[in-house]
Amino acid sequence: MALCLLFASSGWGQAQSTTGTVQGDVLDEKGGSVPGASVEAKNLDTNYIRNESTDGDGHFAFLNLAPGPYTLTIAKSGFTTIVQQNVNLTVGQVLTIPVSVKVSSVAQQIIVSDVPVIETTATESSATLDEATIATTPVLGRKFEDLLTLTRA
Repeated sequence: MALCLLFASSGWGQAQSTTGTVQGDVLDEKGGSVPGASVEAKNLDTNYIRNESTDGDGHFAFLNLAPGPYTLTIAKSGFTTIVQQNVNLTVGQVLTIPVSVKVSSVAQQIIVSDVPVIETTATESSATLDEATIATTPVLGRKFEDLLTLTRA
């Protein structure tokens, strides 16, 4: 019985993350936080939509989002609406997106097509191998370490 529990618990520790996080701070043009702003994250592949509100410090966070392309829409009465396009989230990634809104008495919308992304949780380099590269690469003995040599610059 104890041996079964030992083997079962080792499998739990090997779980891998298959999601990512998008977070940020909504600030006004003078650098003050904007609490209570509505933030919408829309996955463009699946049309899945999640809504959050900024906290007292103007911070928002979407945890456990599926990887893919997203559009973020930030809105609050009395401020311009910001639409952040081209937010591409990958597995295990934590994206920090700075958002600056302007005070506006009329309904105004600003569309940002190139999102400045700040990775604050890690310093790393990565490479993506497509399926064709993997299929045409001879892998002797089926060791994954041999594929790592392809990703070095």
